[in-house]
Amino acid sequence: WTAFQTFTVRYDANGGTGTPLPQEKLIDTDLTVTATRPRRTGYAFLGWAESPDARTAQYAPGGVYKANSDAVLYAVWERVGGGTLPDAAAALKGGSPYEAAVIVKSAVGR
Repeated sequence: WTAFQTFTVRYDANGGTGTPLPQEKLIDTDLTVTATRPRRTGYAFLGWAESPDARTAQYAPGGVYKANSDAVLYAVWERVGGGTLPDAAAALKGGSPYEAAVIVKSAVGR
């Protein structure tokens, strides 16, 4: 009987939902990064990184994690759509529906 050292790779949706379950990695064996993609309204999922503040992904879904250590991989997000939709809500409170529609169209249509 031989015991193999294992490591745990955990995932953090980093503001999103649908966090994948942790994975166990055997020492000196490549781990296939989960293909599960978390979701976050208004953002595109770019992949996974070892820092919660990363702007670029280190690991793609289905990519390879090689390190022999426990890790937390954080979802990396990029805002989509440009502009801000809260401006439209403010226009509805103090302006006209037409004004709000113009703001939304300009924010989404960039």
